[in-house]
Amino acid sequence: MYLKYNLRGVVGKDLNEKEIRRFAKNIVSYIYVNKHKPCVVIGKDNRVTSDYILNFLNSILLKSGIEVSVLGTTSTPEVAYLTKKFKYTLGIMITASHNSYEYNGFKCFNVLGEMVDIDKQVIRKVRLVNYKKLIDAKTFKEVYLRELKNKLNPNNIKCIFDCANGTMVDIVRKIFPRNQIIGNNTSGEDINQSCGSQCLDRLINMCKKYKKIGFAFDGDGDRVIAIDENGSVVDGDKIIYILATQKLGFGDKVVGTQISSLGLEISLRRLGVSLIRERVGAKYVARRIKKENVILGGETCGHIFLSSAISDGVAIVIELLNILNRTGLTFEKLLSGYKQTFKLTKDFKVDNLIECDEYEKIDNNVRVVVRRSGTEDVVRVFVEGENIDAVKLKFEEVVKSIAS
Repeated sequence: MYLKYNLRGVVGKDLNEKEIRRFAKNIVSYIYVNKHKPCVVIGKDNRVTSDYILNFLNSILLKSGIEVSVLGTTSTPEVAYLTKKFKYTLGIMITASHNSYEYNGFKCFNVLGEMVDIDKQVIRKVRLVNYKKLIDAKTFKEVYLRELKNKLNPNNIKCIFDCANGTMVDIVRKIFPRNQIIGNNTSGEDINQSCGSQCLDRLINMCKKYKKIGFAFDGDGDRVIAIDENGSVVDGDKIIYILATQKLGFGDKVVGTQISSLGLEISLRRLGVSLIRERVGAKYVARRIKKENVILGGETCGHIFLSSAISDGVAIVIELLNILNRTGLTFEKLLSGYKQTFKLTKDFKVDNLIECDEYEKIDNNVRVVVRRSGTEDVVRVFVEGENIDAVKLKFEEVVKSIAS
């Protein structure tokens, strides 16, 4: 299934050998038509289907004369970082991110570590060169880990990490030893299942019980949500606000999305910082950040960009821990200037996504967004405002109109 966010689908159904072969041909076209050096680096998450997809993709690329470096199981941010660090023409991550285990797919990055749409390439016949080689690049991952460790200042803050039964388990163990990890089953059969940034209940309860802060990643590690010691959720919008208070000044800008909280917009305005709203999707936010030449942006779901072309969950955790350590403040204190608003959301499964109208409007001081998901076959409804009764009334009205 070709969605807005590269190629992703249920393996064996939407994501079958035909689609993988077409995707591989797009990669070959991208490299040879643009006269790039024929070398790529590939990583994968720990889903049960990732090895099968990796081997099938490798066989096509190698036959096409492309040198392939294999990282093994890793995170999406690590693939992007190493693509840029070692100047690979293309970095490929085999993952379905926050989706459940039966899904899989691809995310791609250019030599600058920026997300690229390989599925938009025109497939052309190209003259191949004899350059095929398969390289085990697992040792390259130590470079990424060393870079992160060097950014973490010494502190005594104890945390609980929810790794979504995904790729972050090994990374967190190496960077944050002696901290508690949940969502640490790496079998690949229950990635993102009842855990991680999509399902925070267990982490919230543990943070309240042990009076510790927590961090929840998604399956491939490019999202992060924080939990304070009282069990309150510090979502992507609130993380952006905290970073803005520490990194930005009057007249600066932040890139958010259509569904970034109205509370974030109001709170940033009080700092003299303006919010630029972009369409939903990490790649759109990243491109707008580059276009506007700003250093900070992200999404409510936990994709956060800070002076980087890729959202890196563990890098943001390090930044937040350094802020907590340096200021001596809690998340609650750091968010004391954040304007709380009320939001209601609902996802709808629909027969035909294309026929569903998308819109964004403000009606009687209530903000309404209806949009098609870029990663799932659902339509999402967001209703937000400062008055909870007005939000409830408008939400019921919008939900009823879609359901009918």
